Amino acid sequence: MKYQFIVGALLFGSAAARCPNGCSGNGECGTNSQCLCHRNFMGADCSERICYFNYAFVDTPLGDVNADGIIDMRINLDEKTKNYATEAYDRMYGVARPIDTQNATGVDADGDGLAYNEHRQSGRWDEAHFYRECSNKGICNRATGQCVCFPGYEGEGCQRTSCPGAESGTPCSGHGLCLSAYVDYTSSEYNLWDADKTMKCKCDAGYDGPDCSLRLCPVGPDPVEHADKVTTSLQKISWGAFALATNSSARTTHSGAFNGPLYFTITVEDDFGDSWTTKSLSIDYLSSFNTTATGDYLYSQPVPSDNFLGGANDEVYDFYLHTNVADDVNASVRALPNDAVADAYVWMEYHNHEEATTNLNVQDYWSNQAPDWHIGKVAPAFADSPFLRYPFSTVVANEFTTGYQAQSGSGKSRYWASQQTRFPDFTNSEFAACGQATQISSNVTDVSAEGLCIFISSSNKVTTNYAVTYSTNPEVSVTTGGVESVYSAQTMTGYSTSITRTAMATGRPKSDTYVAGFTVDSAGTYIDGTTIPVVTVEEVGKHRYWDVNIDGYPKKDYAGFSSDECSRRGLCDYESGECQCFSGYTGVACSSQNSISLS
Repeated sequence: MKYQFIVGALLFGSAAARCPNGCSGNGECGTNSQCLCHRNFMGADCSERICYFNYAFVDTPLGDVNADGIIDMRINLDEKTKNYATEAYDRMYGVARPIDTQNATGVDADGDGLAYNEHRQSGRWDEAHFYRECSNKGICNRATGQCVCFPGYEGEGCQRTSCPGAESGTPCSGHGLCLSAYVDYTSSEYNLWDADKTMKCKCDAGYDGPDCSLRLCPVGPDPVEHADKVTTSLQKISWGAFALATNSSARTTHSGAFNGPLYFTITVEDDFGDSWTTKSLSIDYLSSFNTTATGDYLYSQPVPSDNFLGGANDEVYDFYLHTNVADDVNASVRALPNDAVADAYVWMEYHNHEEATTNLNVQDYWSNQAPDWHIGKVAPAFADSPFLRYPFSTVVANEFTTGYQAQSGSGKSRYWASQQTRFPDFTNSEFAACGQATQISSNVTDVSAEGLCIFISSSNKVTTNYAVTYSTNPEVSVTTGGVESVYSAQTMTGYSTSITRTAMATGRPKSDTYVAGFTVDSAGTYIDGTTIPVVTVEEVGKHRYWDVNIDGYPKKDYAGFSSDECSRRGLCDYESGECQCFSGYTGVACSSQNSISLS
């Protein structure tokens, strides 16, 4: 009997030492028969899963609730609820956020007598958004460890808001991306608790609305408001002509030697903000080397191909048989979808820097000498011309207003007596004409100016300058022992510099007094060791001049214009994206008037 009692007691003690359900295999049995659960498990028998934690959208404030900069154990009375609480952190919170209470010298940082420096610490803004299971916006499924989020929230821990349409499986209507509402801000501009939690739809180009379900309509200038204004933009793409000293240690051997074909593309934004890129286009560069008393110089400038020469004695350029860069650019931008460059018209000008002109005084500007006027050498009819322009006028003999060059051959783009087609006139704003200085800062030896300008007119309101990307394999000629060898140098690639020009350049580079007449909006690729951009892009439409003797009456203003949905002369059907024009107005953007509107 005594033996049975002892055995029974032993069995009872053994049974009492076991933990519930053996801790479900998810923990260790500790003292007092209590389970010590493994990570991500909880419950008396460790059978329940813990769900994902993240910053709570809403919760009970903890931490520095009285905003005195101190987290302590003192009992505080909540005057609103009449409850008592401490500022101790919840055990699920972990390490408290640090508060910057002092500066490096150990004194009150802003001298206001407070314990914290409110300009440098960021924690006190987050006191109501501690880590909570399922972000307090969902219920944890203890069997799977997955949060079941409330409507409007998603993610492993319901840590972010849902974008419109997410519950139906088509967020943002399939026409946008669901991104942080602060995706356009840097961490220094916004770094509060919901920076990665509050979401929004970022719509594709042409769509709008909180769920990107609305189609945008075309925009245009109000034809009544702009009746006395020219409503076209004019982008100027300028390829540089360079004179570079060869003894610079900052440049590679052939940097700046743009000799041979250069290939480029033009990227534009349409009225809806979508980007479109042209096919590959090309221009030709010619480089030469010259030894002078002041040093050795490398000259590079854009030139038309010698294969374009025609006429009785190859004295002119035949742009009808040979497509020039202006016609090529014109065809390319017109081919872009979505009217990215609507009603395009393109001009070009090769500028002569060898002769002193109203744009740049040769003796004062170029450190050694200007690049040779190659066009005048191979085509004698242009020997004394300040430029080669296309398309050109054959009607009015005034080279500074209509581009008259009777000695040039015909081309596919033809000038006629119209302000839309005559070469842009920059009277009173000569700083916008072709041939301007392009270097950003003064340099005693390295000098540059516009060698080829491509002007692109469009009826779009251009708010972001076009972007040009280029690539070239310069052809370098080396003569050794009387034998000339030609080879391709290292490939050079780059992109355009966006500028805003407001005045003529002043000073002299060779005397280090040069001051550029423009500011850089977005830097592109410069020639090694210089502040000389290879190609610049700028908007010059507002600098044009209306000549009533040529363009007629009434005189119109080039001061600029604005674009509005349906030109404010119609209503947008957001389902189709089409304008419903008011009576008397027509066109895809209702920007044209007809006789009904004038009756």
